[in-house]
Formats: sequence, C-alpha cells, structure tokens
Amino acid sequence: MHERPEFEPPVERSIREAIERGDFADLPGMGKPIPGAGTRDDALWWVRGRLERQRHADALHDARTQIERRLGDVWPLPTEFEVTARVAEINASLPAGLVPLDVADVLDTWRAMAGARRHSTP
Repeated sequence: MHERPEFEPPVERSIREAIERGDFADLPGMGKPIPGAGTRDDALWWVRGRLERQRHADALHDARTQIERRLGDVWPLPTEFEVTARVAEINASLPAGLVPLDVADVLDTWRAMAGARRHSTP
C-alpha cells in the first residue's frame, strides 16, 4: 500500500476513496482499447468520434423535442381512448434508442390535467 502524502487534494482523495470502494471496478469497456486510438492513419480519430457522438445527441434531442410537441396535442383530447391511441402512434414512430412513453403515466397526467380544467372553469 502506498503511503499517503501529508496533504491530499480533495479531488485526489475522492478518486482514491472511490477506487478503494470499488466504484470503478467492472466499468463497461474496462481493459479494452479505446476505439480508433493508436491508428497512425487518422490523427483526428478522437475529434471524428466526438463529432459522430454529437450528431447522434442532436438527433435524439430533435426527437425528444418532437415528442414533447406531439404530447402537447394529447392533453386536450376528450377521451382516454383517444389519448391511448395517440400515445401508441407516438411510440410507433420513435427512433431507436428512445424509451417508449408509458401509456399509464401519460393517462395519469392527462386525467390530472382534465380534472384541473374541470375545476378551473365556472
């Protein structure tokens, strides 16, 4: 075991404690090479990977924005049947990587909003 220095910066202490607790054990990709690292043909491998990840993140953000917009059309629907059907349509159109909307959760929110509308109108 290594002897600790008299003053250990807080960040270093946090990292050491996390290692001792095993927080970094069995992480995905542990012991595997970084994809694209070490190739002499592409000095910008990391930059290209980052741009690709950003492209995917932007696409998911656009999809989430579209889902939120489409959910805005769900709230004024008059019946649970129509809400359920619309949520099924939204779920069927989701791109890979997005978790489908939970119909029960959407219905609970719709019911609460419908109840608030009933109580707010004279």
